[in-house]
Amino acid sequence: MKNALKLLTAISLLALVGCEEKSHEEQNFLVGKWNFTERIVNDKDGNELAVYKEDNYYCPLDYYFFKSNGKFETVDYKIGLDFDQLCAGLTYFGTWTQTETTLKIEFEKLPLQNYTIKKISNNEIQLEQKAPKDVSDLFEGKAETQKIIFKK
Repeated sequence: MKNALKLLTAISLLALVGCEEKSHEEQNFLVGKWNFTERIVNDKDGNELAVYKEDNYYCPLDYYFFKSNGKFETVDYKIGLDFDQLCAGLTYFGTWTQTETTLKIEFEKLPLQNYTIKKISNNEIQLEQKAPKDVSDLFEGKAETQKIIFKK
């Protein structure tokens, strides 16, 4: 009877741990490859100043790849000048950390990026951040925030 009780307790604990791990994995929608699709620049009152849709002509969409180990990779495609290489992809690496409401991306050779997570699901991510200086300068200092949208 004692052995049966120990076996039942062990099975119950394994089932509980297995459910907790599965639940945690299901909630981490961020892990995977995401295509950059849109950037919306807003002023301080939330009015849209500009909407940039990603099409890259004949080049692939720029993408962000969030790995489960906290590593990060992004490829920014540029149209090349050489007909042998029509699309040149610049790859950047770094790390990422996420809380319930924020995402922090630390690049190896680029400035730190801090975002507020506005929406995250299995097929869309919407991030918002204070408009970087170069973006704000484009709008004579009127750009306050920018929203970045990714889709799978």
